[in-house]
Amino acid sequence: MLWTHRRYSPEVIASMVAALREILSQHRYRQVLLIGYSGGGTVAWLMGGQLPDTVGVVTIAANLDVGAWTKIHGYSTMEGSLNPATLPQLSFAIVQVNYFGGRDQNVPPSVIRSFARSHPEAKEVEIAEFDHICCWIKRWPGLLEEAVGTSVNDRRTRLKGAQNMGWA
Repeated sequence: MLWTHRRYSPEVIASMVAALREILSQHRYRQVLLIGYSGGGTVAWLMGGQLPDTVGVVTIAANLDVGAWTKIHGYSTMEGSLNPATLPQLSFAIVQVNYFGGRDQNVPPSVIRSFARSHPEAKEVEIAEFDHICCWIKRWPGLLEEAVGTSVNDRRTRLKGAQNMGWA
């Protein structure tokens, strides 16, 4: 039942946040970049708003509109799970990069575009020739470098803008 309906429930996300906080408490990390693939990307996004040290969230082929995703596949509605597409935006200071494949039939581009309509602050990057599995590993080092570069540069720009507006 937990996997079927509540895999993105507040309790599941809270347990993941607690586990990561425990790891962070044992080290002196000052910034966190959360990265997740497929459902792990959804979990990363949901965790991002609960960890104050989060500077970025990078997703790969993530079902960021759980409602649209379940409807496309004819799955149960996952009642009890959180849906990033219906939640408020993450903090202005958290950079978001969402990679998706143009040929993905598991998480079709329409799911990412649906999320993007309610979260215009996120950067959506379509790789037309990729599907849900093909080619992410082969291109991952370059995509990670791009995402980290985006995170660092966008965060600096966002923080500078926020400071100029008196928000930070």
